[in-house]
Amino acid sequence: MNRDVSITTVFSRWLLSILLSISFVAVQPGSRYFAKVCLGIQAQANSKT
Repeated sequence: MNRDVSITTVFSRWLLSILLSISFVAVQPGSRYFAKVCLGIQAQANSKT
């Protein structure tokens, strides 16, 4: 039982660290694109009203 819990904990931490690193790497080049998309959505919403 303890072995399963420790394996699950290690796996969850490993998965979390991978997800964090992937999101960090994806945000660095994609932040400009993300801002452009958000600004575009806001511009469309403003033009509709």
